[in-house]
Amino acid sequence: MITGLLLQKGSYNHVNSINFINESTGFGAFQYNNVIIKTINSGNNWFELPVRPPFGNGRKVYFLDELTGYLVGGNANFFKTTNGGNDWETFIKGDTIKSVFVTKTVVLGMEKL
Repeated sequence: MITGLLLQKGSYNHVNSINFINESTGFGAFQYNNVIIKTINSGNNWFELPVRPPFGNGRKVYFLDELTGYLVGGNANFFKTTNGGNDWETFIKGDTIKSVFVTKTVVLGMEKL
Protein backbone atom coordinates (compact mmCIF):
# COMPACT_ATOMS: atom_id res chain seq x y z
CA MET A 1 0.00 0.00 0.00
CA ILE A 2 1.30 3.45 -0.92
CA THR A 3 0.48 6.15 1.59
CA GLY A 4 1.44 9.79 1.55
CA LEU A 5 2.03 9.86 -2.21
CA LEU A 6 1.75 13.49 -3.25
CA LEU A 7 3.09 15.02 -6.42
CA GLN A 8 2.40 18.72 -6.77
CA LYS A 9 0.12 19.59 -9.65
CA GLY A 10 2.13 20.50 -12.70
CA SER A 11 5.44 19.37 -11.24
CA TYR A 12 5.47 15.91 -12.82
CA ASN A 13 2.90 14.72 -15.32
CA HIS A 14 2.29 11.45 -17.06
CA VAL A 15 3.49 9.09 -14.35
CA ASN A 16 4.24 5.79 -16.05
CA SER A 17 5.72 3.87 -13.16
CA ILE A 18 6.22 4.12 -9.40
CA ASN A 19 8.08 1.46 -7.42
CA PHE A 20 8.52 1.39 -3.63
CA ILE A 21 11.23 -0.89 -2.22
CA ASN A 22 10.07 -0.40 1.37
CA GLU A 23 7.66 1.80 3.33
CA SER A 24 9.70 4.97 2.87
CA THR A 25 11.81 4.66 -0.30
CA GLY A 26 10.31 4.81 -3.77
CA PHE A 27 11.20 5.71 -7.34
CA GLY A 28 9.12 7.07 -10.23
CA ALA A 29 9.52 7.24 -14.03
CA PHE A 30 7.73 9.80 -16.17
CA GLN A 31 6.77 9.92 -19.82
CA TYR A 32 8.48 13.24 -20.48
CA ASN A 33 11.55 15.22 -19.37
CA ASN A 34 14.07 12.38 -18.81
CA VAL A 35 13.01 12.40 -15.16
CA ILE A 36 13.42 9.75 -12.49
CA ILE A 37 12.36 10.85 -9.03
CA LYS A 38 13.01 9.39 -5.60
CA THR A 39 11.40 9.70 -2.18
CA ILE A 40 12.86 8.63 1.15
CA ASN A 41 9.89 9.72 3.28
CA SER A 42 6.94 7.72 1.92
CA GLY A 43 6.22 10.13 -0.92
CA ASN A 44 5.89 13.30 1.14
CA ASN A 45 8.83 14.83 -0.75
CA TRP A 46 10.41 13.83 -4.05
CA PHE A 47 13.71 14.81 -5.65
CA GLU A 48 15.07 14.25 -9.14
CA LEU A 49 17.87 11.82 -9.84
CA PRO A 50 20.44 12.65 -12.51
CA VAL A 51 19.95 10.42 -15.52
CA ARG A 52 22.92 9.94 -17.79
CA PRO A 53 22.71 8.95 -20.56
CA PRO A 54 19.33 10.58 -21.33
CA PHE A 55 16.73 7.84 -21.58
CA GLY A 56 13.80 9.59 -23.28
CA ASN A 57 10.35 8.64 -22.07
CA GLY A 58 10.42 6.60 -18.87
CA ARG A 59 8.16 3.60 -19.30
CA LYS A 60 8.99 1.46 -16.29
CA VAL A 61 11.34 1.77 -13.32
CA TYR A 62 12.03 -1.05 -10.88
CA PHE A 63 14.51 -1.11 -8.01
CA LEU A 64 15.52 -4.28 -6.18
CA ASP A 65 17.03 -2.34 -3.29
CA GLU A 66 18.49 1.12 -2.56
CA LEU A 67 21.29 0.63 -5.10
CA THR A 68 20.23 -1.68 -7.94
CA GLY A 69 17.55 -0.55 -10.36
CA TYR A 70 16.36 -1.02 -13.93
CA LEU A 71 14.66 1.42 -16.28
CA VAL A 72 12.90 0.96 -19.60
CA GLY A 73 13.29 4.23 -21.48
CA GLY A 74 12.38 5.70 -24.84
CA ASN A 75 13.28 3.81 -28.00
CA ALA A 76 12.95 0.68 -25.85
CA ASN A 77 16.42 1.13 -24.35
CA PHE A 78 16.94 -0.72 -21.09
CA PHE A 79 19.18 0.81 -18.41
CA LYS A 80 20.68 -0.41 -15.14
CA THR A 81 22.04 1.43 -12.09
CA THR A 82 24.10 -0.04 -9.27
CA ASN A 83 24.50 3.16 -7.26
CA GLY A 84 20.95 4.24 -6.47
CA GLY A 85 20.27 6.00 -9.76
CA ASN A 86 23.26 8.35 -9.76
CA ASP A 87 24.67 6.68 -12.88
CA TRP A 88 22.94 4.51 -15.48
CA GLU A 89 24.46 2.14 -18.03
CA THR A 90 22.75 0.84 -21.15
CA PHE A 91 21.77 -2.74 -20.40
CA ILE A 92 19.99 -3.50 -23.70
CA LYS A 93 19.72 -1.07 -26.61
CA GLY A 94 17.04 -0.64 -29.24
CA ASP A 95 14.84 -3.66 -28.60
CA THR A 96 11.07 -3.53 -28.27
CA ILE A 97 11.01 -3.74 -24.48
CA LYS A 98 8.07 -1.93 -22.92
CA SER A 99 8.02 -3.40 -19.43
CA VAL A 100 10.34 -5.21 -17.07
CA PHE A 101 10.02 -7.84 -14.36
CA VAL A 102 12.96 -8.13 -11.98
CA THR A 103 13.92 -10.44 -9.13
CA LYS A 104 17.33 -10.86 -7.51
CA THR A 105 18.18 -13.60 -10.02
CA VAL A 106 16.05 -12.86 -13.12
CA VAL A 107 15.64 -9.79 -15.35
CA LEU A 108 12.85 -10.22 -17.88
CA GLY A 109 12.02 -7.58 -20.51
CA MET A 110 8.66 -7.81 -22.26
CA GLU A 111 7.30 -6.32 -25.46
CA LYS A 112 3.68 -6.43 -24.22
CA LEU A 113 2.08 -6.80 -20.83
